[in-house]
Order: sequence, then C-alpha cells, then structure tokens
Amino acid sequence: MRNRHGYTYVEMLVSIIISSFIVLTVAAVSGVSQRSYHKVMTEAGVYSDITYGYKLLQSRVRGAKSLSIQAAGGQWCSAHLMINGQQAFGLYQPSAGANIEFVYMKDVSDPSAREVIFHLASDETMNLNITLSGKSVTFQLSGQKSKVPFNIATTVARRT
Repeated sequence: MRNRHGYTYVEMLVSIIISSFIVLTVAAVSGVSQRSYHKVMTEAGVYSDITYGYKLLQSRVRGAKSLSIQAAGGQWCSAHLMINGQQAFGLYQPSAGANIEFVYMKDVSDPSAREVIFHLASDETMNLNITLSGKSVTFQLSGQKSKVPFNIATTVARRT
C-alpha cells in the first residue's frame, strides 16, 4: 500500500466548521458596525441641521435692530421670532397637510423664499419656545427628528 498524503474527511469537516464559524462571526460584527454607522450618521445629520439653524439664529439676532415674538397663526405652527420686522424664525406649514418645517424667512411677505433648516415627517415632533427679555432671546427647541431625540436651549444677546 502506498503512503497517501492528503486530508481525511474528518479533517475537512473540522476545517469547514471552523471556517464557517469565522465567516458568521465576521458577518455578525459587520452587521452591528453597519447599524452603528447608520445611527451615528443620522444623529450627525440631525445635529448638523440644528447647529446650522442655531448659528443662523445667533448671527441674525446679534445684528438685529428690533426683536419681537409673534403668536402662532396662519401658516405658523408656533410662536415665531420676528427680527427687524420682516425676518422670522419658527415652525411653518406651507399648506394644509404639508410637513411642518423649521424655517428662517428673510422676508415674511415672501414665504416662497424661505430657507428650510429642516423638514419634519408626519411622525416627527418638535416644540419651539421663544422668550424675549430686553436684548436677549432664549430659544428652546426640542423634539424628535429621524428617531433622534434632541433638546437644545440657548440664549442669544442682541449687540446693537
């Protein structure tokens, strides 16, 4: 009889089982990593939009000559901050049944030129509270966007 070199069926079976275990482990880790990446990117997008809105609000308030708060009404879903009598920040619904938007309007007489900071889907919520005290505006925005809860409160002082 010749001395044959090679693998037995048992050795092949053991190597296949070990390889399968390694592949399944790598796949599971990859799935968890992908879900984590998607969650972090969604959160980053939401916070990026909110940060942009805050910085825009901050720059407009600091340079404002006049500030006032208008009550909700018409297409405004919340009280909104009026700056220099023509600019506004607030929650706006362009038409009945449309998604609510967090907007900055450079001129409230032309809503078509509004800058949408972000849209809210029908299952998303947001609360906006604005208070005015002298030259300071306290702005609190809370809610849930893309399943990411947020709560931001800040006070911005007018410089002029």
